[in-house]
Amino acid sequence: MGSDESLRILDPRLGALLRDATPRRQRRFAAECARWAVRRAGLDGDVVTRALSLCDQWESGEPPEMQALKGVRAELKEVRDQLDQQAFGPGPEVLAAGGVDARDRDPSPIFGQARAAGSLLAALGEDSLGAAAEAVYEAHALGRREAETLIELGRRILAP
Repeated sequence: MGSDESLRILDPRLGALLRDATPRRQRRFAAECARWAVRRAGLDGDVVTRALSLCDQWESGEPPEMQALKGVRAELKEVRDQLDQQAFGPGPEVLAAGGVDARDRDPSPIFGQARAAGSLLAALGEDSLGAAAEAVYEAHALGRREAETLIELGRRILAP
């Protein structure tokens, strides 16, 4: 999903704050959304730690080394995709071969971890507005009842 589409789906107050913010504030907001999602979902691991470290580096105004960034993005994408697969279940070909239908399990914890990985992956995007829009979009999917928390976070970080 592109940043324009993510911004349209978000609360209009947050979209306006994101569009008007400086790239550095957008980057900080992306990182904070990802941190919130990671904590809320209980996502951890080496790649998460490295990704959060790269967010910290970028947030401080220093872009991470491109090769390290690409490597962490690839690993996070793999983590997110595996978690999505676990949450949403195997395709019909796996079920036809006698595989277990993951839809018989409660997908919410795994789905939440996939969204947290997606938020963290988005926060490492090259475009600061796109990174912020996608990071908050993924975090928002983790806890719709807590949308006000993310809007308040946006107000604190993005407002001039």
